[in-house]
Amino acid sequence: MKKYWIAILLLSTGCATVLKRPGEPIAVDSKPAGADAVIQCAGAVRASGVTPTRITIPRASNGCVLSISKQGYATKVVPLERGYNSAYWSNFALLPGITLALFLDAPRSNEDRVARAAAAATGLSGVFGFVVDRNNGHGYRHFPDEINETLEPIK
Repeated sequence: MKKYWIAILLLSTGCATVLKRPGEPIAVDSKPAGADAVIQCAGAVRASGVTPTRITIPRASNGCVLSISKQGYATKVVPLERGYNSAYWSNFALLPGITLALFLDAPRSNEDRVARAAAAATGLSGVFGFVVDRNNGHGYRHFPDEINETLEPIK
């Protein structure tokens, strides 16, 4: 019985940390192809490539901007907004349900206190999941994550 509760507690902490990698790929394409794509976050170059490409940046990066440039064409600048990914929100969606199920299914015997304590601990682990996912950056994603721009010739 104890192994069951321990497994639930371990599996329910930091959903995005378990499900998402620390790096996030941003797909970049341009017409014409062969343009330089550079992502700067907080003023520093994070990553670059030549279109079409996939540029990986840390999920925790904030203040990111993509620049696409090619000689003879006007540079396009695309801001990347940081938001929360679905795995981050699963900390909230899954754990209240598990907690409620454990409370409703708690046996009415000596194990009652143990089951209710495990349910409370499971609910608290959801709070820890939010904290862990925010602090290590795994709970974030950038919008848009697929960019296709047409560069205008300079006249």
